[in-house]
Amino acid sequence: MTEQLTPLISVNNVSFRYNEEDDFLLKDLSFTIYKNEILGIVGENGTGKSTLFSLLNLDLSPTSGEIVYENPELEMAQLLQKNNFNFNIPLTVEDFFLYFVPQKTNWGQEEILEILQLTKTKKQKLSDLSFGQKRRLFMARTLLTSKADIYLFDEPLTGIDRAGQDQFLELITILKEKFGKTIIFIEHNLSALLRQSDRVLCLGPKVHWHPKKDFTQKILPHLYSCDYEHILLHEKL
Repeated sequence: MTEQLTPLISVNNVSFRYNEEDDFLLKDLSFTIYKNEILGIVGENGTGKSTLFSLLNLDLSPTSGEIVYENPELEMAQLLQKNNFNFNIPLTVEDFFLYFVPQKTNWGQEEILEILQLTKTKKQKLSDLSFGQKRRLFMARTLLTSKADIYLFDEPLTGIDRAGQDQFLELITILKEKFGKTIIFIEHNLSALLRQSDRVLCLGPKVHWHPKKDFTQKILPHLYSCDYEHILLHEKL
């Protein structure tokens, strides 16, 4: 992160539950999101990671507490883990960009396609794309069509091979360092999360933070509340 931290969003004592009879998914959560940082979020299933994204994106409202945008014109773009797009429609990747992406975009289309390893797929039918290619296709669309200050990525590395993961991590570094963007991403790939993030927010029974300087073997037991050897097993799988 830069030495002079510029706050973009303040989360103040936020708690959330979907119904009054439910337990709180998030409880008394407070933190600040800064300009030009990469924030990683980790936690077991059911700890409110995706719900936090919906709160930050104002798709949900806190049960209590508040989320304050320091600039009311702040824009976000979110890449969901799943989408309902019909990939069986008779279009190629080239057609997809023609019909679903404006001709004037914020990035060079060829540059994005190359970074996301989609250049050679332009003549392929959408229905023939692999799971990872489909995710990268929507990642490309998000980047090309949005003027966002903050990008939210929900498990962006799922279904992508190691080479593709490295390309994505390079991309978010470019977003931060070249364009001054803020990136928040949920990820179960701990090595990528720790390698790329400036800070890590761990959601669970106890919410805690880890700055970059603490990214050592010692913090791993805190991430999933399990021991280091267990986490190494997850990584090998």
